Amino acid sequence: MGNLCLRLAPCWPVALTDFERSVSRRLRDLRRKAGWTQEELADRIGIEPATLSRYENARVPLPIDVLARAAAALSVAPGALFGSDKDLPRGAAPRARARAARPPEERALLAAWAPLAPRDRGTVLALCQQLARRSRRRRPAR
Repeated sequence: MGNLCLRLAPCWPVALTDFERSVSRRLRDLRRKAGWTQEELADRIGIEPATLSRYENARVPLPIDVLARAAAALSVAPGALFGSDKDLPRGAAPRARARAARPPEERALLAAWAPLAPRDRGTVLALCQQLARRSRRRRPAR
């Protein structure tokens, strides 16, 4: 008996559509624009760097769940992976631009938040709130 493929994705090469290839290129471009390596983005969205490489190089179709996690990690609307701002639904482009305008530290914090389990999010939120209260107490009055 030969090798048995147990993956959900096809085991054979798949011809991607022009649209799928453009989404793959857009993912790569947004990752590079964020200044991240494939390893960094792959770690943030919970996949192997080699798998991300296959997605970005349009060797295999990009699953919708990976697309959604990548958009969250990159702090862009999922629609941003489908094309330029002019191709996004009305009202989506300003939100995507607003996310991109956030300081790098805020984008990094949001990207780190995205993959957290709900219990861990509660812990992180409580810690942030405690630090914010402490910072407010330390500020001198004007």
